[in-house]
Amino acid sequence: MIPIVIIVAVFALYFLYAMRWGIVNLLSSAIALAAGLGVFFTGLNMGPPFMDESFGILPPWQFLVVGAGVLAAVIYLIVWLISRGILKFLFNPDSFLHFLVDGVPGGILSIGATVVTVFFIFTGIRIAGTIYELDYAATIAQPEIVNMDYSKLPEPAVATQWRDQIEQLPYLAEWLDFCDPFSRRQNRNLGIVSLFAATQISMDFSEDSEQMAAILSNRKVDEWITSEEMAGYLNLKDKISMVMSLEAIRIANHSELKNRLIKFNLQRHIREFVQFLQTNQTL
Repeated sequence: MIPIVIIVAVFALYFLYAMRWGIVNLLSSAIALAAGLGVFFTGLNMGPPFMDESFGILPPWQFLVVGAGVLAAVIYLIVWLISRGILKFLFNPDSFLHFLVDGVPGGILSIGATVVTVFFIFTGIRIAGTIYELDYAATIAQPEIVNMDYSKLPEPAVATQWRDQIEQLPYLAEWLDFCDPFSRRQNRNLGIVSLFAATQISMDFSEDSEQMAAILSNRKVDEWITSEEMAGYLNLKDKISMVMSLEAIRIANHSELKNRLIKFNLQRHIREFVQFLQTNQTL
């Protein structure tokens, strides 16, 4: 599996680096990266509700990403400078901890840096995989699907397949969901459901699909997919805003919907959808 390969490769690289050149630069960079990621994702998660409640405005996702990114970069630099100074003091040649600075002890300490880096890589893969998946779902859900050759439908992108493998690792999906609002399973799956509900042929099938019908029967979802806000996103083909919308996030995390959306299986839905189209085509 790709996730295991990534974990082993990063660990081996960092272990060897720490053995040869020491742990100070590696650990200080990892601590700074963890702080920067914490600030970035806190901004993405807390920014919209704070702006809405405090000022009555909802900034676009581009503003949030840039603002949170700039703040995260500043925090990264500050934390890197501070942590590097502290670690140099702790591991100086006269310190009783100096034996941990390199060699095998240093390699073992590099596990902390491995965890942070792997988390960063996995998060990037999830975001890329979700973007490709939304494009993939939009392609399948388009009205022109009835005129396409179903045997030549596109396969999910590699990034999406890797993301799915990452989420199969025990407890990892839950931790990644906690941080990243865009790739959070219930949020992105509501976006996919909304795309399929946007065309008549897809809606006709979705009403007969067990997993889709269970979601579409919810009043909040019905109001969302027929709202002016949703129509605006569809007209602009702005799938990221569709997922990052504060209203969509509130709906996706509603107690009645959250588990259904998390368990939504896009590949199963597409297989059943194609069978539905083939059946109708032969009638």
